[in-house]
Amino acid sequence: MERERIWYLARFNILAAMNPEEMAVFNREVKDTKYKRGETIYLPGDQSDAVYFVKKGRVKLSYRDKSGKSLTIRICSPGEPFGEMAAMGEEVRPLQATALDDIWLCWVGRERFARFAEAHPQITLRIAKMIGLRRQEVENRLEELLFLDVPTRLARTLVKLADKHGREVGGKIQLQVRFTHRELGDLIGATRETTTAALNRLQRDGIVTRKLGKLLITAPERLRELARG
Repeated sequence: MERERIWYLARFNILAAMNPEEMAVFNREVKDTKYKRGETIYLPGDQSDAVYFVKKGRVKLSYRDKSGKSLTIRICSPGEPFGEMAAMGEEVRPLQATALDDIWLCWVGRERFARFAEAHPQITLRIAKMIGLRRQEVENRLEELLFLDVPTRLARTLVKLADKHGREVGGKIQLQVRFTHRELGDLIGATRETTTAALNRLQRDGIVTRKLGKLLITAPERLRELARG
């Protein structure tokens, strides 16, 4: 069990610089936990008391306004941390974290992680770089919401999902993960009904289709053209 956990920890991007001895020490601070698809890991306003690492499955980080409207900020895949701002002084969570699949996480308390990062400056540098990249990603998302229509936002999102979760099959791209229309809508800042209408149009145009419950991009270059607006 200990070897298996260290094997996973070594594949987390912000921990990759540690040597085996340091990894073994860090492993003793780590706890494991599992969630079912749809379960909430934390809510906005909860205490930022831990840093999480995705071992299996996907985690959705989303913002929810007072009316209940949700916007997905990021989807974290295996090998990615989330909630890392807890180690940078964040007191309460601004976002909601939800399991998109049956997931397996490991986590470490904020104070212990902060002490470990302080003793290993390369971790702090990696976290700072990651925070900068994620901030830029959020700014890009907000720009898309302000200036692009729903079909273009959907096309861009599908291109990104294909790059991250796609497998090429005979010139087509099969997404390896399932997304409901509501989940896609949360990604592009649109209602489920509007997202369904945009997807139906892509299907009528022969750009995407469904295969075994997953999206198959049948015309990747046409989709990229739409994504360019």
